[in-house]
Amino acid sequence: MEVAGTSATGLIALLEEPSADLQAVALQRIAPIVDQLWYQVAGAVSALEALHENEAFAERELAALVVSKVRETSTRRIEGKDRSTRKRGHVDGNARERSHPTPRTERSRRRKHRSNARRRKEKPC
Repeated sequence: MEVAGTSATGLIALLEEPSADLQAVALQRIAPIVDQLWYQVAGAVSALEALHENEAFAERELAALVVSKVRETSTRRIEGKDRSTRKRGHVDGNARERSHPTPRTERSRRRKHRSNARRRKEKPC
């Protein structure tokens, strides 16, 4: 799903409104975009948790779902398991494969090549 706007601040502000209907509408609009704008919604986790703990609030489960999505997405991004945050050439969080060698790697490769060439020349036939 594409994010229509680039900010969830208006929806987050609605979570602070006293009207449960406005809070429910805000949650319903935040839920589909939380994967893209999780970093903005993360600031409102305490408000979302309060909505979940309010037994009179009709959308308690949705509030819990949004909090869960924010936490899961932030953990995944921090650990580098999300493809969208990886740098080009990353295979996983620990190993790197690049389409082009770094200057240091290229130097090392040349040295090794020269060293191997010298050994071949030094060996008697």
